[in-house]
Amino acid sequence: MNIFNYLFIGFVFTLLMDILMGILKNKKLLPEKVEWDWNNRVLCIIVWPLAGAWFFIAFFKAYFKQ
Repeated sequence: MNIFNYLFIGFVFTLLMDILMGILKNKKLLPEKVEWDWNNRVLCIIVWPLAGAWFFIAFFKAYFKQ
């Protein structure tokens, strides 16, 4: 995997997270104090494997808690 593939996957992952956070904020399921600015987006593009793992762990914990 070269650097362009890595950054492209990070870009797509960040785009999906941005869309998901927008939907959750509109439905009032995400607190308003959660900020998703450009610094967070760039950081997510760079460290997307860690961000993805964190997201899926939190998702499955919440899903199986119910």
